[in-house]
Amino acid sequence: MASTFSNRSVEEIASVATQVLWFQLYVEDDRGKTKELIQRAEAAGCRALCITVDLPWKCARNRRRSRGR
Repeated sequence: MASTFSNRSVEEIASVATQVLWFQLYVEDDRGKTKELIQRAEAAGCRALCITVDLPWKCARNRRRSRGR
């Protein structure tokens, strides 16, 4: 599975993949950018799209604050 946040492009990953490739998508606020990512993954040969929903917004996570300290 290739991730939106991989340090290599989906095209690079697809060029060396030896198995069926999936794309893990983190949906962006910019719907045009999200659509472009999906189209690139499809053009690269990804056979599945896995939409990740556990990150509702991008931010630096403050672990101390989330623990109530």
